[in-house]
Amino acid sequence: MLIQLLVLILAAVNIAAYFLMWKDKVRAVRHGWRISEKTFFLLSLCGGFIGVYCAMQRFHHKTKHFSFKFIVILSALIWLILIPCGYFFFNLLKLNQRERPPLSSMSASKRDKRPFKNKSFLENNC
Repeated sequence: MLIQLLVLILAAVNIAAYFLMWKDKVRAVRHGWRISEKTFFLLSLCGGFIGVYCAMQRFHHKTKHFSFKFIVILSALIWLILIPCGYFFFNLLKLNQRERPPLSSMSASKRDKRPFKNKSFLENNC
């Protein structure tokens, strides 16, 4: 459920980024009011780097700006690192929660049999 929501949000951000790049290109040709690069940087860092990059290539817009290309590529690299790491840690947390039953659900006899619980066990074996 969480992954589906993340995919839906990323798709919406990419569609918005693509649309805004197109709109900015139209305004640039007509010498109208422009959308700031900071907006595109923010969209790119929020996961819209695919939409921004595709629009850059399709409309030949902002392709000469090195700083703009750098931010888009950097945000793509950040997301390509964050997504697998987040997925790994999310699954690790889910796995840890499944493996350990709550302490209150263990019977008293099981609690006494756990290793290192009794001092005599530690004294005899250490």
